[in-house]
Amino acid sequence: MMLVSDQPRDSRAEADLRWYWNWSDGDLGLHSSFPAMVARIECGGRTGGAPITDIDERCLEAATRARRIARALELVTERQRRVLFAAFGPGAHLLPGLGRATPVAPLTPAAQQAHLASGSSRSLGEWLVRLCWRLAQADPKAAGAVDHVTIRAIESQAEAMLRDAAGAFASAQCITRRKAA
Repeated sequence: MMLVSDQPRDSRAEADLRWYWNWSDGDLGLHSSFPAMVARIECGGRTGGAPITDIDERCLEAATRARRIARALELVTERQRRVLFAAFGPGAHLLPGLGRATPVAPLTPAAQQAHLASGSSRSLGEWLVRLCWRLAQADPKAAGAVDHVTIRAIESQAEAMLRDAAGAFASAQCITRRKAA
């Protein structure tokens, strides 16, 4: 079985998505006018002359990047956007046994069906964490064969969903780049 981390991945697309959902707000945010006020005071409060129209180049680059990513996200399905947000958005974490597919695991039919079949009163996320940690214990016999089969089915579906969504996003980025050129 090929793991998500073993396959070639468009690292630029992944970096774009992580930035878009985790750090773009800081790069796009409004900046304080305090430095401009200090500069104006230091110049003696001079009036007249051309107005200052300098725009922070970093903000322009961030706006261009965010617009390109948003356009590409509009071209993928709602389900693919949910998978990408789960994988690259805030709060994405890894569990033993699932690796990079961890954030997508709760979205899989295998996880949802196994959770319902377990009759657990825990949330799907809590149940999944408990299952992964049970499988990661030093004694592999602590978890039953059913748990191993379940986690492999969840991992397989999560990896397939992530590959599909990442591939669709990378293709959408290519389309938006061609349109922009």
